[in-house]
Amino acid sequence: MRYVPLKDAKVGMRLAQDMYDSLGRTLIGVNARVTEYYLEKLKTYGFDGIYIQDEFSKDIQLEPDDGIILQQGTKFGKRFANSGGVTAAVLQSMKENNENLEIKVCKANGAAECKKALLLMKAGKLPDDFIEGMACEGGCVGGPSSFNDMVSTKKFRDDMIEKADDRSIEENLSDYDMDCFSMHR
Repeated sequence: MRYVPLKDAKVGMRLAQDMYDSLGRTLIGVNARVTEYYLEKLKTYGFDGIYIQDEFSKDIQLEPDDGIILQQGTKFGKRFANSGGVTAAVLQSMKENNENLEIKVCKANGAAECKKALLLMKAGKLPDDFIEGMACEGGCVGGPSSFNDMVSTKKFRDDMIEKADDRSIEENLSDYDMDCFSMHR
């Protein structure tokens, strides 16, 4: 099997593995012939490529690497794209660093709430210190690239995040050389 970017995929190619949606449901089964309809659906679902069977790679099988650590972030990092996720991560990081500041946060969920918060701020009437504005309702995870309704997507993400360990943000950051990159331009 070999990987082919979706832009290079051709009608008639044969899939080397099943294609799944974000909920783990099979979209297209292994051995299926690629059709124009499948290519359009895969683009819609945000796939970048497919694994195909061909003469060049017929004896090659990709095996999962059990040594790969899939959890590289904290639960706060994994919830970052949810509405309120940035705020929760910032407040948790401050808590872990014993920075006990009272910060009032406006969590604007959706474009209408973002506009309202910005208008209040412009008028000098926003009582909060910080605005977290997510234009898509529910946050980025509820945006135009989501493939399922918000309720089932949230349930799926919550189930996956619940399986993650309880490492702290500071503990997670200690795994990285913080001097190797700059947070400033």
